[in-house]
Amino acid sequence: MQPAIYEYFKSKKEASFLALSNDKDAKLASDVISFLGYPTFVLPDLRANFGDDLLSFKEELQSLLSVLKDYYNSNSSKKILISPIRTLFTPLPPKSFFSTLKLEFGETLNLNSFKEQMLNWGYSVVDVVEEKGEVSFRGDIVDIYPIDKEFAIRISLFDDTIESIREFECETQKSFKEELEDVTIIPALFALNSDEFEALNQKIQNLNSDSFVKDIHSLGLWAIKDLSKSYFDEFNIILASNLKEDIEEISLFDKEKANILNSLEVIPSAKEFKPLEVANIKTFLDFHQDKKVTILAKNDILLRAENIGDREFVKSELIVNLISKKEIILSLNKPVKKRKRKKPSIILDELKKGDLVVHENYGIGVFRGLQNTTVLGSTGDFVVIEYQGDDKLLLPAQNLDVIDRYISDGGHLGAVDKLGKGSFAKLKAKTRVKL
Repeated sequence: MQPAIYEYFKSKKEASFLALSNDKDAKLASDVISFLGYPTFVLPDLRANFGDDLLSFKEELQSLLSVLKDYYNSNSSKKILISPIRTLFTPLPPKSFFSTLKLEFGETLNLNSFKEQMLNWGYSVVDVVEEKGEVSFRGDIVDIYPIDKEFAIRISLFDDTIESIREFECETQKSFKEELEDVTIIPALFALNSDEFEALNQKIQNLNSDSFVKDIHSLGLWAIKDLSKSYFDEFNIILASNLKEDIEEISLFDKEKANILNSLEVIPSAKEFKPLEVANIKTFLDFHQDKKVTILAKNDILLRAENIGDREFVKSELIVNLISKKEIILSLNKPVKKRKRKKPSIILDELKKGDLVVHENYGIGVFRGLQNTTVLGSTGDFVVIEYQGDDKLLLPAQNLDVIDRYISDGGHLGAVDKLGKGSFAKLKAKTRVKL
């Protein structure tokens, strides 16, 4: 697939929207198009049908809205939208639904108006902010987690004046020391005023849906259908490849959708480039010295690991591997698996030094507190866990979900494990067999 996409966009063909099968293909397409200098915006694979409860697709919906916001705000004439085909049959929210609110240090904030606006914008009011799309109000503290931010935001007020703006980690609820001058908040769903919000809620109540709860979070995207647009009407969509199997599967449930997809143009097969897989990189490059070679790597450590540290490279996290008779594009980067983080079942403030904790991979250890440390050039808070022989494990505070408080069986004191011994892993394996 990458060779065909590379040749198509390298020839400067006019296309503003590329559709393909799934998230994996979307990432491959995004990398090769980005390599050619086009700004890419990748929509998630939202496999929801009209009337489905969208709480089951919360992560995908938040990603969709965040990407669309970035796309609408981009002024580039070369920008490309990339999307799995099933997402194309969901409503396309208009640009007017993506207004933003900028809060600055020292400005006045009317809490009642702000709370009402956040409710209209789709934020859920909670006691403690733990997930994107949530907001809490505790006296003169406002915590909010915008869907496009890596960390949640804590706003401290003095009376009605913004006294400080800081990021914080939901896992620890601890704020970072560095203060922000301002923060831009985007809607958790849509930028609606009070009248629009009420009108949308009325539409939601009248929707034909089996959803247990009928509210903006469960059915909001379906309720804006009359106000939204169609991807097929708004964009010149081209398919990255012949998606015969996907379209046949869709045809089983909806022939009209399948017909629409069959009518789209398909990128022609590659003529010069082929996909590239290399076992021994040094030997391969030595053999192809006559070709123009472009090496992509996120750092020089990857080159030294392949014994090609003396070669020039392009610092990039893209993964593009192509070969032709005259040229090689080789990436040393590997796909990074997205770790699905579960909610931590433990709160740091409830732990005391000396308490026993259990790490999901290393077993029982002793909690020794929180330590600010620099590791590989990155400074952050680490949970210190001590094992047998005074061995210590530094666990990034944001990975708190991999440990839990140790609860003994029958009140017996737990035995501290030894790092690297493997006894805990064997115990888990035995337990799995018994279960």
